[in-house]
Amino acid sequence: MKKLTTQGLAALGAAAAMIALPQIAGAAPADFYKGKKVTFYVGYSPGGGYDTYSRLAARHLARHIPGQPGMVVKNRPGAGSLKLANELYGTLPKDGSAIGMIGNSLHLSELIGRPNIHFTSVKFNWIGRLTDGDTIFVVRPDAGISTFADLQGKEVLVGVPGAGSATTLMLTVIGNVLGAKYKLISGYKGSSGIRLAVERGEVQGLQSIIWSVHQHWIKRNNMKVVYQIPVKRLPSLKDIPSIMEFAKTPEQKKLINFFASYVTVGRSVVAPPGIPGDRVAALRAAFLDMTKDKALQAEVAKKKMRFRPMSGKDLQALIASAFNLSDAEKAKAKEAATIGKLKKRKVVLVNTTAKIVKQNKKGSKLTLMEKGGKKVKAGVHRRRTKITIDGKKAKRGATAVGMTCEMEYEGSGSEATKLNCKK
Repeated sequence: MKKLTTQGLAALGAAAAMIALPQIAGAAPADFYKGKKVTFYVGYSPGGGYDTYSRLAARHLARHIPGQPGMVVKNRPGAGSLKLANELYGTLPKDGSAIGMIGNSLHLSELIGRPNIHFTSVKFNWIGRLTDGDTIFVVRPDAGISTFADLQGKEVLVGVPGAGSATTLMLTVIGNVLGAKYKLISGYKGSSGIRLAVERGEVQGLQSIIWSVHQHWIKRNNMKVVYQIPVKRLPSLKDIPSIMEFAKTPEQKKLINFFASYVTVGRSVVAPPGIPGDRVAALRAAFLDMTKDKALQAEVAKKKMRFRPMSGKDLQALIASAFNLSDAEKAKAKEAATIGKLKKRKVVLVNTTAKIVKQNKKGSKLTLMEKGGKKVKAGVHRRRTKITIDGKKAKRGATAVGMTCEMEYEGSGSEATKLNCKK
């Protein structure tokens, strides 16, 4: 038997290493995840709907993943979650240790060619959906609008967050494809700001509103629900027409179906492309097991959260089907999504002096009593709200019940821009 030379031993070692590498890379999911930490990235700031659903999943998902890894949540806001989507697709680990939640309309932005998109939606690994949306369009009772035909014949002032929002995109498409006459007023901070504007009569309607969350507000203010965005009537809204019902031609139906798909995508968990198939299967199975978890279901019931899960396999098929458009149809979609010049709202701030009578743990939601006995509510943002206590700069959460504050805001329920409090 020949003695191995130094070179021979080195070659044998290299060959052994080459054989071992695929075995490590293809480790069984339980072996891979045992002792590891999975990072759940959220493409938005803390406190919003995406963050709430992401943290719900993060609290319950890990114990259903083989190997039961730890799980940590990291917020990665930027450009309506576009920053995170690009990172998940390009730079974050592609081994199953990074998952996240991104905006439900980014696949639409991809197709219509919005700038700075460096991903292909169908190549993501879609893990599962926690809930879809029940988005509706409502108008004030004095707007003179009862039906969709009224919208096609009379201009209505509608509040929107900005040009890049899914709300603005969908309203633009409905206007361009179905002839609704909206005059879009931009610059509001989410649906809460638009609701206040509707109450004040600053605008007449809004679409960035969820029935399951806001139905009490709708009923209290006698708002008229004109249509719902889901392409099929939801059981909870069986008497309200779907926007699809107003599409008459095959082309109109295909365009509306494509753009309305963001509501069906809802709050979904996504993973980078390139993850080994068995780990993707394990994550999807864990997600489905999690949706049947009694602890998760109890939390959903307690917090009265909308919960309509979808499997990762069905979600992947939904994303693929949304792109089932010919080149001519894609050109039509881009044309339909062309947004005209938006009118910028006028910001009217008011000042009041009131005593804090209630606040949540983070100090992000305050209830105050004005001198005349009127209760008002205000949001406090950790960056946008400037806070002082006894003349010294303070952070959100430093306020306390009993403090008297001079507050600048747009009215009860809006976010305070300034909060100067005294102990």
